[in-house]
Amino acid sequence: MYFLFVLFWSSSLKNRFKKSILIVFFFALIFGLILEFVQIYLSYRSFEFYDLISNFTGCLVGYLIVKITLEKH
Repeated sequence: MYFLFVLFWSSSLKNRFKKSILIVFFFALIFGLILEFVQIYLSYRSFEFYDLISNFTGCLVGYLIVKITLEKH
């Protein structure tokens, strides 16, 4: 999910901001971190460290694909 989030959102912002890819990457990481911490307070959800790693991996892969694609054009 975070892979697609970074991929599509940074593609839509690439003409507006020079560092839009990096901004989207960090926003997605912070968003995932906030969601994980919110789950601590929900009785039907739980905080998982591996979810954070998965979110980070998805963000990183999306970031790298967008960066490589934009460098080719």
